[in-house]
Amino acid sequence: MNPSVPLRTAIVEASGASGARAAFTVNRWDARHTGSPEHNEVALVAVDRGQLSLLYRSATIFHGVWCSDAGDIHLALPRSIERFAPRDGRWRRDTFAVPGIYTRLSGIDDGLSFALGLDDALWWNGTTWSRVPTPGPFTAVHGASRALVMAVGLRGLVARWDGAAWRAMEPLGDEDLVAVHAASDDDVWALGAKGTIYHGGVLGLRPVFRAEKKLRAIARFAGSTWVAVENAGLFRYADGALTLVKDTFKPTRLEARTELVCTSPEMVVGTADGVTFKGVGLKRIATLLDATKPLWVT
Repeated sequence: MNPSVPLRTAIVEASGASGARAAFTVNRWDARHTGSPEHNEVALVAVDRGQLSLLYRSATIFHGVWCSDAGDIHLALPRSIERFAPRDGRWRRDTFAVPGIYTRLSGIDDGLSFALGLDDALWWNGTTWSRVPTPGPFTAVHGASRALVMAVGLRGLVARWDGAAWRAMEPLGDEDLVAVHAASDDDVWALGAKGTIYHGGVLGLRPVFRAEKKLRAIARFAGSTWVAVENAGLFRYADGALTLVKDTFKPTRLEARTELVCTSPEMVVGTADGVTFKGVGLKRIATLLDATKPLWVT
């Protein structure tokens, strides 16, 4: 590889039970041709207890990634979803053809996951992906268990999974919803595109706060409600106010399982207590990718 090529790298999306066990999609491009698809590539990278693995590279577009607690990784590509599963020290890859483009993967366990499309969704039952109708365009889905899975979407759409189908709930006005976190039957949170935080339960949500800045993600973890504020950092929400916790990274996605996992373009970090944050920085990821010749270089 020509060392003079000005490569740029950014983390796009990450998913995992902790900062030490996660998968993330990464974008790498030639800075001299910013915006040119002919000089761009995307990669899937996994981290497991500090060990980085480059699992997949492509010149196409990645539409979403989800990593189960067991470490199985689902990656949405145009017209297929790839599964990378760690088996006996190696990665097994399976390809599942899907009838279109699906984004925003999210799951409960290895036997229940969802991929969101424009007019429908896909449902993973542990063996196959199947199409399932939705009451409208979904933008996000989250569940605390198989008995509690919620989705939100455009024009205030809120829906609940009943085990076989999506059932619409009372819409939240006409504001587009961009994120949801269902912690329990009476502790469900959602974000609106205009900066509104909604809270409630399976019987309905109501607005509780309106931010002046754009909100990207929300999660309930360790007794606190965490919010990613665009270009500002990680905040804690309580009593009608947002309080800054970290601004050394600017998360765009949050996941709450064993740890609160925060994804930003520069790093993926996890915290078990909301105080100490550990993870993988962009420098290590870039070093892994830079050891390979960019796909646009012949």
